[in-house]
Amino acid sequence: MITCDGKVYPWLYESYDALADTLVGIVEMEGGCIDDTIQVQYFNYRGEPGSKDLLIFNDRGLMTHAEQFGKDGVPGISYSFVYNAEGFQAEATFLDKDKKVKAKTTSGYEYDEKGNWFRATFRNDKGFAIICERVYTYFE
Repeated sequence: MITCDGKVYPWLYESYDALADTLVGIVEMEGGCIDDTIQVQYFNYRGEPGSKDLLIFNDRGLMTHAEQFGKDGVPGISYSFVYNAEGFQAEATFLDKDKKVKAKTTSGYEYDEKGNWFRATFRNDKGFAIICERVYTYFE
């Protein structure tokens, strides 16, 4: 079940096991996703607090940074994202709990005459690459 605030932002997620009709977990969110910060708190089925996430968004609603915290509030891993002019991810940096870079991924896109990307290439700092291709059919 998803509960939204007056601005249509979801702020409470409740997960249920449909067969047993029991609560599995709860996720509470506070904040907004346009030039704002969202704090996410996870709870188990008994309502006991678990880990937390901090999500930071730019003025276009794109997530630029995410941090995870353990149940005890100790920082864990984090991620930073950079986007191209079209709003697609251009770079992702993954940091360990000590804020040391653990991995980095860069992305490149090729666009057709209508501005839709038809090939995206993702490369990590170890040389591994994933190439995604899309085919568009335009109708008149």
